[in-house]
Amino acid sequence: MSLQELMNKKNRLVIGLMSGTSADGTDAALVNIAGSGIETCVQMLDYISIPFEKNLRAAILELAGGKAVTAGELCRMNRLLGEIYLQACLTLCQKAQIDPSQIDLVGCHGQTIWHQPEAEFYFGKSI
Repeated sequence: MSLQELMNKKNRLVIGLMSGTSADGTDAALVNIAGSGIETCVQMLDYISIPFEKNLRAAILELAGGKAVTAGELCRMNRLLGEIYLQACLTLCQKAQIDPSQIDLVGCHGQTIWHQPEAEFYFGKSI
C-alpha cells in the first residue's frame, strides 16, 4: 500500500509501542484512527504490557549507564529489541483477534538508552 493510499483510508489500524528509560518492558496499544487533521478520531481497541526479563532489563540499564560500549553492543541490542517489539505486536494482534495483515502502521520510537534533557553543543551545534 502506498502512503497516499494509507492517507486516504477511512480507518487505519495502528499499533503504538513504548519502552522508556525505566526499561521495565514494552507497552503496545492497538488503536483505530479515523479521519485526518482536526477531524481525526482515535479509539483504543486493546492494550498489553510485556515486562522485560530481568537480565535484559539489566543489560539495557547498563547500556544507559553512560559507560563506554561498542557499536556492536548497541547494534545487537537494537536487533534484539526489534524482535521483542515484533513479538509484542503479534501478541497484541492475537489478544485483539486481529490478523497482523490488517495492521496499517506501527509506531515505535525505540528504547531510550540516553536521556539528554538539557541542550549541549556538539560539532558546533546545540543539540
